[in-house]
Amino acid sequence: MRIKPDITGNGTNLYSSLESSDSAYGNLTGTSMASPNVMGTLLLLQQHFKNKTQHFMKAATLKALACHTADDAGNVRSGCDFWLGIAQW
Repeated sequence: MRIKPDITGNGTNLYSSLESSDSAYGNLTGTSMASPNVMGTLLLLQQHFKNKTQHFMKAATLKALACHTADDAGNVRSGCDFWLGIAQW
């Protein structure tokens, strides 16, 4: 049985910091780039919400916001698919 992700993110050719020095940057690819991309975006949404309301969104609210504002990465007419997950940011 396969579990599909609800949210996926771009993990290809992202400009990011490198481990070689404190000032090194370069392009990286892979799931190690996709996960921080999505998490960083969600964290920025939480921070903005807290700045406006003085409290954080519930996890379910944040997930709903992410899922319902994402773009479908596959064949839009087919809806959700196991190959790409439900949506991509």
